[in-house]
Amino acid sequence: MYGVILLTVFVDLTTAVGIGVFVAHILTIKRLSDLRAKDVKAITDASVSPLLS
Repeated sequence: MYGVILLTVFVDLTTAVGIGVFVAHILTIKRLSDLRAKDVKAITDASVSPLLS
């Protein structure tokens, strides 16, 4: 947030908003991928899954 404020003061409002939206999207993607990664199960034995043979 402070970075966006500094960009607004020193560069341009349009640039600051664009970078702020980009960073918000990156943080949202990170948060959602962390939530989904908790549900992923690793296959530990190939003989258990018939799809791998």
